[in-house]
Order: sequence, then C-alpha cells, then structure tokens
Amino acid sequence: MKKKYIYILILFLSIVIRGQSQIILTNPPQIIDLGTVEKDIYSDYELRYITGSPGSLEFTFKLATTTNVFFRIDKVGYLGGASISTLSGTPATYVRGADDPNYIGGSTEPNYKECEYTCYPNSTYKYLVYGMSAEQIAKIKIRGGQYIGSDTNTENSTMNYILTLIPQKEVSSINYSNGTVGNYLDNNDILMNIQYFDGLGRPVQSVQRGITPDTLDLVSIQEYEAFGRESNAWLPGKATASNGAFVSIETAKSYAKSSNGGDLKPYSMPVYEASSLNRVLKQFGPGQDWQNNSKAVTTSYLTNSGTTEVLSCVQYTSSCGINTVITKSGKYAPGELYVTEAKDEDGNTSYEFKDKLGQVVLTRQINNNLSHDTYYIYDNLRNLKMVLPPIASDMVNTDAAQLNADSYVRVNLAYIYQYDNRNRCIAKKLPGCDWIYYVYDKADRLIFTQDGEQYNKSPKEWTFSIPDVFGRVVLTGTCTNNLDYSANPFANIVVKASYNTGRTNPSNSYTVTGVTLSTPTMLSVNFYDGYEFLGITGVPNTADTQYTTEAGYGVCYGDHQAANKYKNKGLLTGALTAQMKSDGSVDPVYLYSVMYYDNRGRVIQTKSNNHLIGGIEKEYIAYNFTGQPTQRKYVHLATGKNTQTEVYAYTYDHARRLTKTTHQLTDGTTVKDQVTLAENSYDEQGRLKANKKNNQTNLNTTYAYNVRSWTSNITNTHFNEALTYSYSGNISSMQWGQAGKNRKYSFTYDDLSRLKASTYTGDGNFNTAYSYDKHGNMMTMQRYGLTAAATYGVIDNLTMTYTGNQMKTVNDAVADIALNTSMDFKDYSNAATEYTYNRNGAMTQDLNKGISSISYNSLNLPLMVDIKNKTTEGRNEYTYLASGQKLKAVQKWNPNYSTTPVIGSTINMAALTQSQTTDYVGNIIYENNTLKRILVDGGYYEAGNYYFYIQDHLGNNRIVTNAAASVVQSTQYYPFGTSFADATAANTQPYKYNGKELDARNGLNMYDYSARWKDDFRFTTIDPRAEKYYSISPYVYCANNPLKYTDPNGDTIRISIYDATAQTINSYYYGADANGDYGFIGANGALYSGNDAFAGSLTTALGKLREKGAGRALVDDLANSTNTVTIGNSNGNGNGAYTNSNEIRWNDANANPYSPRPGFVGLGHEMGHIQAAWNNTTFPGTMPTVNGIKIDDSEIYTTHIENQIRAEHGISLRTHYVYDTNGNGINSTRVINATTSASLFYTQQQTHSATRIVNGSPVVTNTIVNVPFVYRGY
Repeated sequence: MKKKYIYILILFLSIVIRGQSQIILTNPPQIIDLGTVEKDIYSDYELRYITGSPGSLEFTFKLATTTNVFFRIDKVGYLGGASISTLSGTPATYVRGADDPNYIGGSTEPNYKECEYTCYPNSTYKYLVYGMSAEQIAKIKIRGGQYIGSDTNTENSTMNYILTLIPQKEVSSINYSNGTVGNYLDNNDILMNIQYFDGLGRPVQSVQRGITPDTLDLVSIQEYEAFGRESNAWLPGKATASNGAFVSIETAKSYAKSSNGGDLKPYSMPVYEASSLNRVLKQFGPGQDWQNNSKAVTTSYLTNSGTTEVLSCVQYTSSCGINTVITKSGKYAPGELYVTEAKDEDGNTSYEFKDKLGQVVLTRQINNNLSHDTYYIYDNLRNLKMVLPPIASDMVNTDAAQLNADSYVRVNLAYIYQYDNRNRCIAKKLPGCDWIYYVYDKADRLIFTQDGEQYNKSPKEWTFSIPDVFGRVVLTGTCTNNLDYSANPFANIVVKASYNTGRTNPSNSYTVTGVTLSTPTMLSVNFYDGYEFLGITGVPNTADTQYTTEAGYGVCYGDHQAANKYKNKGLLTGALTAQMKSDGSVDPVYLYSVMYYDNRGRVIQTKSNNHLIGGIEKEYIAYNFTGQPTQRKYVHLATGKNTQTEVYAYTYDHARRLTKTTHQLTDGTTVKDQVTLAENSYDEQGRLKANKKNNQTNLNTTYAYNVRSWTSNITNTHFNEALTYSYSGNISSMQWGQAGKNRKYSFTYDDLSRLKASTYTGDGNFNTAYSYDKHGNMMTMQRYGLTAAATYGVIDNLTMTYTGNQMKTVNDAVADIALNTSMDFKDYSNAATEYTYNRNGAMTQDLNKGISSISYNSLNLPLMVDIKNKTTEGRNEYTYLASGQKLKAVQKWNPNYSTTPVIGSTINMAALTQSQTTDYVGNIIYENNTLKRILVDGGYYEAGNYYFYIQDHLGNNRIVTNAAASVVQSTQYYPFGTSFADATAANTQPYKYNGKELDARNGLNMYDYSARWKDDFRFTTIDPRAEKYYSISPYVYCANNPLKYTDPNGDTIRISIYDATAQTINSYYYGADANGDYGFIGANGALYSGNDAFAGSLTTALGKLREKGAGRALVDDLANSTNTVTIGNSNGNGNGAYTNSNEIRWNDANANPYSPRPGFVGLGHEMGHIQAAWNNTTFPGTMPTVNGIKIDDSEIYTTHIENQIRAEHGISLRTHYVYDTNGNGINSTRVINATTSASLFYTQQQTHSATRIVNGSPVVTNTIVNVPFVYRGY
C-alpha cells in the first residue's frame, strides 16, 4: 500500500565562500571552471587588464554540473569607467543581457549592475567587460544556486532561509533538486512558507507564498535594535507578487501599512531597560493611535517596601502535613520580595510579589485607589496551602483569628489545600463548599474523589476512576468503599483494570485489581485497541455497530475483525455511558459508541445508539489529504419516527480556509434541496470578511477589523454593529441598527475592567448601572426599560447581600413590571434568606422565583426544579448522560393554578396534570415525541423550512430569518444578557444570548451553559475552574466584563479561528464537551465542527499530547490554570511562545530539521514555556550564549518537557537545544546524556530498599535518593 504523507521540506541555504581568485587574463582568455554546483556559491574573482591600451576583456566560465544553475554576476569595486556589457553563450535564448528591461548599457550603465540568467549544464558562457585601461581592475562577484524554474524564485536569495513545503495532495516523493514535488503539484496544491534569517541566524522576514485569497504573498518582518534584541514586529502585509521571494524591508513595511487599514505603525514594539537583563519596560502593541499617544503596557521591576503601603506585603507561614495551621508573621522585611508593577494601556495598575524561590505570595490590583489583595500561602515544602482572596485578606488583616479553623474566612472565602507525604493534594476546600477528598494509588494516579454531598450520604459515596495498565481511564462510577483519605490506603498498591474477554456485562467487562469496589454504579466504560467488546450486553455485534463500507467516505484501517487488531493500537474504539435520570438513579441501559479509524488515525465512522426507543446514530466522515473534513453524513433512526439523514459538505480554498458549507436533508424518503449554510470570504490577513447564507443577498454579513484585529464593524441588511475600544481593549461603545432603529450603548469601567454603567442613546431608555464588592459579586444593579407600552423608566433597582460569595437576598426597590415581554427581576420574597446552597456550592432555593428546591446529580447538574410563585406551579425534570450531555427535559405544570402561594412551599404533584417532554438527540430535538427542529451551523431546520441566525460580536443571536431572509425573531440585550422587552416573537426559538438555550420552562428563565446555569448576571453553581480566578467570585459571569468575554465552558486553552492574534467573533476553548469529548468548544457549548484547518490540526495535536501522562499533565495544567493562553497559527513560520501576552504561535507542520519531531511535540515545547511562566518555574542551570545570542534558561525546562513527550511516544530524544547547519548539536547546549538518556539538569526520586536484621528479625528500610531523570516511555 502506498503510504500518504504530508511532506515538509526544510532547506538551509548555506553560503559557501570559495575564496578570492586573482585571474590574470592574456590572449586568448582563460576559462574559469566553476565545477559542480551542489549548493549555493558565493565567489569573488578579480580581473586585471594588463595589455596597455583601453579595450575590452572577455570573462569566460563554464559549468561541469549536471543540474541547471541560477547565477547573478555583479561588478563591484573601482572599475575606472569600465562597464558590464552583455552576455553571450549557448544557448543564447536563455541569456539575460542587453534585452533585459533592467539593462541600460553604454556609458550610462551604473557602477553596480546585477545581471540574472540561467546557466545550463556543460555550456560555456562569455562575459564582456569593456572600456578598461591598462592595469585597471574589475572585481566580479558570482553568486547563485540550483535553478528551480524562475530567476526570481525564493531559493535564489542570498540570505539564509528555511523553506517549508506542505503538499495539499498526495505525492509519492519530493525531488527538489529538480524543482519538483512528486507528481508536479501546481501552486494551488502546495503551501510554501519561507523564513529568512540574517547573518546572525535571527529570523528577519517570513513569506507565505500565495497565501492570500487572491494568491499573493503575505510578508511579515522582525526588526532588531542595536543590541540585537527584538524591536519592531510588523503585522503581515500583502505583497504584489506570488513567488515567495525576499522583499526589501522598506517594501515589506509599505505592504504592512496598506494591508492594515493604512495605519502608519502596524507593528508591536518593546522598550527595554538600559541593562544587560534585557527586561522590557514598555510593550507597545500595533497601531499609531497607541504609539502616538504613548499607550503601552508598562512594567516596573521593584522590591517590597516597609514604608510605601502599596509595596508592603504581609508575611504568612503554614504548617506542613494534613493540618493547615496558618500564622500571620507581620510584614516582609524591605527588599525581601521581587515586585513587578504592571500597567495596561489605560493605566490600570496591578502588582505581583514573588519570594526568592520565585513563588507568587501576593497579587495586588488597584481599583479607585483601594488595594484588592490576593495572598498565596505556602508550607516549607513549597506546597500552596491557602489562598486568601481580597475580602478574606482584608478580614484577616484586621482580625488574625479569621485564620483559625471554622472561621468565617475559612468556611466562606478561602481556598485551602492539604497534602500527603508525597506532596500530592489529598484534600481541598473551595469557598462556601465542603471539603473534597482525593485518594491516589502507588503510581500517583487519582483513583477516588469525594465531594461534600457524597460525604454527607449514608453510606458515604466515592467517585472512582480506574486506569488500565497504560494509564488510560477505562472505568468511572460511584461506590461506597470505606476509605480514609488521610491514611494513604493505596500507598503500596497499584490500582488498574484489565479487559476481561470472558465477561458479557458492561459492569464487569474489566477485572479490577488493587481494590474491590463496594456496590459500584458504573458511569462510563471505555474500550481501547480492539473491538472484542462487541456483543456484550447492550452492545450488539450487528451492522448497527460493525464497520460498513459507505461510498465516498473514509475507509477503515482496522475493524472489528481479530486479524486487524494491531491496527487499532492506542485508539479509543468504543465507549459505554450511563444515563443519569431525573430522580437521581442510573438507567440500567447504557448508550454505546463504536469508533472506526482510517490509516491516519482519523475517525471515519461512528456507530452509536440514543436514548429513544430503537434509537440508532450513524456518522460517516470523508477527509481531504490535509485532514480537513470534506463531507459528513449523519443518519438518525428511532422507532416510529422518520429516518433523518443529513449530509454536510465543506469546500476550502488553496490556503485551507473554509469557503462553503452546504447541508442536505433527507426526511424519511423525501430528499430536500441542498442548502448553502455559509459562503465565506476572507481578507488578506485570513480574517473572515463576509459570510453569506442560503445565497441570499440580505443574508450576507460583512466584517471589518481594526489594526489589532478587533472586530470594528458587522454589517447586514437586518443588523449592523459598530464597536469602539479603549486602549486596553475594553469595548467603549456599541452602536447598532436593528428592527428599523439605530441605538447605541456607551460603556464605562472601573479600574479592574468591570462594567460600571451602560449609557443608552436612541428611542426609549435602556440605561444600566452596576456596583461590586472586591470579589466582583454584584452589590447593586439598576436597569431602565419598558414599564408599559411606549413608556420607559426604572424596571430594576436591586440591592444584594451575600454570605461569602453566595447570594443571600435581593431586594428590588421598584414594583414588578406587568408587561408579558418584560424580563425584569421578580421580587417574590422578603425572607431573611432567599437563596440557599448545598455542600458543593450549588444553589438549591431561589425564593424570589418561587423555586423551593433544586436537586443535583454527581456532576453538579440540576435534576429537578420545583417552582411555585404567583403565576406558576410546576416541576422541571432533566436527564443527562454521565458525560454531562442533556438528553431530556420534562416540564410539568398545574393548568388550573390560581391561588396565591406561600413562597417556598412544596408543590402539589397531583395537580401537575399537564406536561411537555423535550428530547435532545445531538442536534435533533423532539417535543412530545414529534420532531421540533434540527440544529445546523448558523441556524436550524423546522417544519420543512430553514432559519438562519444573524449574530453580534459575542455570538448573540440578534436576528432570526427564514430562508427568504425575512425576519421572524428579533432580540436585543442588556449587557449581561437579559433581553429588552421590545423583543419580537420571543418564543419562536430559545437559542439567544451567546447562542445558549434559554430555559423558560415554568418561568425558570435561565441560560443553559452546559456545565452550569446562568441566572441573569451570575451563575447558580460554583465555577468548575474556580481556581483559575482566585481573586474573583466563582459565581461571577465573565469577570463582570460581558461585552468583551464569553464563558462557554470555563476552559482556558483558547484558539482564534481566523487569525493568529485576532479577537474574532467567537472564541473557542479547549476542553471536554458534554459528551466528554475533547476539542475546541464554542459559545453554544458544542465542539467546533472542524471547518477550520488550523483548529482541526490543533485539536489533533492536543489530543495526541493528552494520550500519554506527561503530555496530558501539561495540557490539563494549562487548562486548569489561572490564565488563558491563545494558540494562534504561525502561518507557516516557526513556533514561538510569548509569555508576556500568553500567546503561542504554532505551525502544525513544523519540524526541527536536526531533531525530527511531529508537530504536536513542538506544540508541547511551546506550551512548556507558558507553563514555566505561569508556575514561576525555576531552572536548575543556565543556558550558554551561542553566536552572540544568549539562550533563555527556560529552554532547560522546555526541552525537559519535550523529551518526556518524545519518550512516551517512542520518538528519538532531543540531545541538544541548538544544532549547526550540518545537523550536529552544539555541545554547550547538550541537555541529555546520549548514552543513558538521562537529563543533565533534572533528577527524580528513587526508593532504595535495604534489609537489616534487628533482634533476629528482618527489617526493610527505604531510602529516597535523587538520581538523574531518565526519559523512558510512559
């Protein structure tokens, strides 16, 4: 079988100095033999005329090479009036001489002239120098290289470069010496990226050949200042050619200006301090508005002070071990801490205090001249033991007793951690929650967890996660084992599961060793490496699960046949997932999924069932050569319902950008017309320029951006939006036209970038105002809006109280609004406590809505909601998969309800005689057993018709139109997502703010964000990633800046789809969706569909990293961190990590030419830089200076991470950080021992056992020693 590859050809142009030759020419002239040209040459020849009278001199040379060679001949030096004449030779047809339009000739010929032409094998060429006097000297410089078809091609540059070729079609070989790639791919079938370097090996220019929509080059440059440090980094600019050639710096600058809206300063620029530390004092971003007004991110490097309050820091100490005893020890002595002061472009100030070990002990933000302090407290082993957010810090500073056990701070505000003797976190307490306990096995793998609700059950419940021998989790569920987390019960036991081919039941398909599970309830079962599980109970071994050939789609490499088992090694081939019912029980019927792959490890077929009777799902995928899906086919079946078959087709341009998406539905046997869901066009930077739906002019939406790629305009017939920004990127105004009216919001923020007020301009009055405590909990909110038909006034004037971060009461100073369309706050209760929470921090009562009870499953997702207020009596019930995907929602209500309730009283279940059931089967939705709608990209299908969304910059659905572009729903929003009362056809469809579903059942009126619910301005449960944002309340929505951010699922590895640095319409975060599948998740909580090539490549790379231990730990650490990293496309250039901006630029095809590695390994290397910066990692050594450039010490850590990833994937280790042009490692940059594969910098602990005879009995003693870290497979 012919193997398919994406070839990456990386060439270095090595300049070979052949020495200077002095040639004395007599009559007849000598012939200079240039020999065989295998690499590029750079030679000087000196011609001396000695015959006496002025005349001419022929310079003749020949080639013995067997390949075509490109040459340039330059005349340099003092020539005494001599000029270069034409060139003659065989074959003359290919000579560039006097007929060259650049050739002047005669006495006007300049003293420096380049002649370019092609030299052919075994030919002799003459070069005439005339007008020379006796003893005058002509210096001739010849430079050139192997010819590949154009005398202006990239390869003919005299600069060093790396050339990367990425074929877009299958090729069998690359014969680059002959200028061909396999079967002669044309320019549209190959991506070419060229990185040029100066003489010091520094990248100075990158060219993406023909990458723009009109197939022109995209050029960007990097400048350096006098000390060799990076200075201006220019944004890419569109060139006027498409040959990949190096362009002059000034020309590249003009390209950048014209391609970025005419901005005169489209570059970022650092300003360094005057020291050898090379620290950046100011960082200017692109844009003349910023640079002309001195708006930069500024950094000052200070130490703590005992006299300046803003530079003072309280010192805390903590005990080691399980118990956490915190002591306040006064303030740090002056000069004991490193302090970094940072100011953004708007002058907002923050401070970071680090001790001498590099640990962050305090972050301080300044708002309205008040310090907001978050303290980090460590034990002597450098374990983080407690975090005190701002309100907790203030309370402890005035009352040290708040550090004691069971204090208000400890119970409601602090983050507290406990560790065992191996420095593993075995318990943690989040604010307002009970303790969470963790139990590990001998191999340091987390086996059991227990949250506060599980601890309170009788018997106590644990969640287990059992890995197989390779560390892959194969079993999850709950059990009732009696465990003591503090006793390290598995200190000497490795817990693992082995597949049992003799079992037929999902619950016992694996044999677990190391522990006996008590009354286990299985939530998920994963199968790897083969398909032996087919035929067990609940998983039929039929065409519904087996691989079947589907014409036009991918072909399976390893299937369910035993003979093909080896082809599936390392792949997830099947899964069983439990259904978690609304009553808290687990359905005995599991849902299965069976996955089949092609020979490149891509899923090409999935067979699964759904929760409906007779429900079957089938998915087929076809890919192009580069791994982009070109067609997807979904088949949905259920008993008593029409089969729904959907076919999506994807078209891409020459640069792998999605240009068209179509959808064709077959409803039963009725084949519907194919519909164009999206036609995309892009600007020269690769950003989305226009999106057209259903071939309708009125559904064409255009996009414009400022110099920083921030969205500035969105324009459509039915909706338009114009945004302006503050210097730091907060949106300062939003002007929009919708429903025939022009409106505007002007926004103001506090010094923490929290929204303070939105001032409305236009018909009516929709002003808002907000205030917050130091954690961002909203303390007051005022909203204006419709109070009656055509009448405007205050609709909400709210005051909130809290216990810790949990809302306790809300009081509305104005009466409820009687309009049916009003979404104003309903103040149904005046109780002393109106909101209550469970032990996991999830809201269980909201008396203002009349919610008397909310129950939750083990995923902290709501199961039952009982509501009884002035207008409604009812219950909402929800069913989920154990992965978190919502399967069903049942609304029950009392149709005869008319009494005035006692708020908080229990509902009368017997009176709930009416109901509506909604079933969610992927993108297909049923209501009362009848097909309601099918969700598609950018809209939905309902009752035989297509409907389309028009969205604003946040992905909010502003307009819904039918297929003819007529408006059927219009919604406008307050900043935090509540809709204006003048919305039209509000009940037409429920997907609105951020594209999320508004659950209005029984007046619930909450948005379902998959991981949790959002109620107006805050979430109802604690953030699953609360430890990312210690200084912010875990219930706050988007750090109270809802105009700038969205919060899809709380994951923090982010991708910008249309540009490496763009803040585009939708942000995508890496993490697991409701099904537990990893990928990039959009605002609707769904996995990104793979329409963008880079998103697909990045998803694959991150998934590959997560297959093994070290890579998984790296990805998860960044995903769970307190920061956000943006991974952007380097557009064919090299990889890079930028810790100041938390950005990675990655080339999915990048490979180190001297230490070959797949792209995912390079990604891991760059992620290591970000991880080191975020975790304040110290490095066990220093890196040298090579060729005058100091290598950053962080490369010690990143090569350590890289080699761990290499080892666990069976890839040869990286021995050095720097290699010369011959592929030999620079010895001073060696990172491992080549013989032992041991790190030269890092150590690991080993336990050495020794047996002694004490009193006649053998006694085993264990000694822990440090030995060099050896890179082995995991």
